[in-house]
Amino acid sequence: MTLVLDPKRMRTTLNKNLATSYGLTLVVGLPFPQPVLVRAARLREQVETLLPGRFRWYAPDHLHATVMAPLRGRYREEPPLQRNELPADLNSLVNALNNCFSALQPFSLELESLYLTPDGQVLALGSDPGQVRRRVAERLSTVPGLGRPEGLDNWHVTLGYLQTSAPFYVEPEHARCEADWIKLLTRSLGTVAVDRVWLAHYAERTLNRIVGKVPLFLGRLNALTYDGFLTTLGIGQGPPIGRS
Repeated sequence: MTLVLDPKRMRTTLNKNLATSYGLTLVVGLPFPQPVLVRAARLREQVETLLPGRFRWYAPDHLHATVMAPLRGRYREEPPLQRNELPADLNSLVNALNNCFSALQPFSLELESLYLTPDGQVLALGSDPGQVRRRVAERLSTVPGLGRPEGLDNWHVTLGYLQTSAPFYVEPEHARCEADWIKLLTRSLGTVAVDRVWLAHYAERTLNRIVGKVPLFLGRLNALTYDGFLTTLGIGQGPPIGRS
């Protein structure tokens, strides 16, 4: 097994992660249960011992697994998302969210292994035997004006990412580093019991800055309203500035 990194893709991901970007996303976590956070912290320590200072890590409170992103980021410094950037029939979106998650039952998400992507992200991977992500995407597809979901078959949690596109290894240490990395990639972060999904209006795609968020409970009545959607998420009423 060989770890392959693509410097061009690494630069693109790094630039996106550090830029201000307003969007809507549905996520699990924020935060995860303590046992998962403890394992994530232990992994982070092991990586830092192996390759100190190479990675920028997600804060424990902002670790999350994306269900889908109804509205992908608008890259601009300000303002946050505005009402006229959302679907024209916002009541349809609110009703779809309430009904979709009330109809889903709580489930377990097992974060089974780790992966270093070509663009330099450290991911914890999980399967989706109940096809939860696909079922949510299908339900929300009835609402015009939402983004198209990507990669619905599996879950992932981004733990951190390389903060430079410079060579990953110091060349004399290449063989040892790669062997140690491959050992780390077999680790599991454990199982997460999921009873709610957060709808978050973020200002950075890492969710390091969140404008507002609202919980949507699985298997329970959700009563999100039009006004509550706008107010709780911090959606503005003025015209958007900038471009997506």
